[in-house]
Amino acid sequence: REKLHGWEQQYPCASWLPVVCQNPTVQPPTWKELRYGPINQSRWQLPRTAVIASFMVTLALMVVRPLGVIQPWELQAYDQFMRWRPDQGVDPRLLVVEITEEDFQYQDDQGMKRTWSLSDAALAQLLDKLQAHHPRAIGLDIYRDFPVSEEYQDLANRLPRMDNFFAVCEASNPTDNNPGIAPPPEVPPERLGFTDVVIDSDGVLRRYLWYATFNRDSPCQTEMSLSLQLAFR
Repeated sequence: REKLHGWEQQYPCASWLPVVCQNPTVQPPTWKELRYGPINQSRWQLPRTAVIASFMVTLALMVVRPLGVIQPWELQAYDQFMRWRPDQGVDPRLLVVEITEEDFQYQDDQGMKRTWSLSDAALAQLLDKLQAHHPRAIGLDIYRDFPVSEEYQDLANRLPRMDNFFAVCEASNPTDNNPGIAPPPEVPPERLGFTDVVIDSDGVLRRYLWYATFNRDSPCQTEMSLSLQLAFR
């Protein structure tokens, strides 16, 4: 600015011009460098860094994921996403009938002979009440690997003819010495569904089988799950 004051006579108001202070330790760029060098370098540097980073992350996942190292974190993320799903409410087309301890006591008080949770007499009464509403399908999610007693021959004759009635069975699993559970003998194979599920290593049920093929020695030979049978109706 002092030099500019010396030019006032030759160049009036020269001292009013703005002054740029340069760092003496940094070499100023040339016009050529500003036009070609830094611009080309920035345009190439960012894509190259992104490509290299993506390749390294993909390669690491391909190596680590088959080993099951990151599976716990993947399952935790999956569970969290499932919790974030909006509540869809109860489907009004479905009716779930629960058998409680009070129902057990009621059957015993009424003298109903039951092998498991539901006696033949209670099953007959339940089917009468449900059929009065003309349901498209009735699924009995209770194992009955025994025939209907002779006292309720009407029920034994009724079950094979009920096209909307579906029963369950369980397939055998030789790995854990599970012999399986046979279906009710009165229900034909085309109206049977299995209830086998796959439990993950952390004890959480995240998958449900719709279709499966079991061993020939298994007492449950249906290839469709109970849920799929009911959904097709």
